[in-house]
Amino acid sequence: MAELEQEREMREAMRDLEKSQNMIKYKDEIENRPKKEWFIGKRRREEISKESKANLKEIKSKFEAEGYTKKKREKKQKDKKEKQQNQQNQ
Repeated sequence: MAELEQEREMREAMRDLEKSQNMIKYKDEIENRPKKEWFIGKRRREEISKESKANLKEIKSKFEAEGYTKKKREKKQKDKKEKQQNQQNQ
């Protein structure tokens, strides 16, 4: 176990070393990249997130009202799988 831990630490150290070398080597290119721009502001992203969560809850409640639940779906999938296995065995 100790060997595996040492190997993992060595790989991480090598990765960090290569990253540092590349950051030094390509410093000018990295600094000259255009700044990232957001097309949607933070407030709007939060609003969209809240709306999406509300829509998801609404859809989930509709499915549950119609009798679609996780257990029923799993049972249906299990029955389908058993049926396929029975057909293959015949």
